[in-house]
Amino acid sequence: MTRLGTALRPAATRVMLLGSGELGKEVAIECQRLGVEVIA
Repeated sequence: MTRLGTALRPAATRVMLLGSGELGKEVAIECQRLGVEVIA
């Protein structure tokens, strides 16, 4: 199982969304629920 780093830490897993429309918003919400730092 893949371990995700906690948001706002140096070892955090980050996702950058470019052109975040309606689908991008849904992806961002789910990533945040999983503890991934989202940059949109």
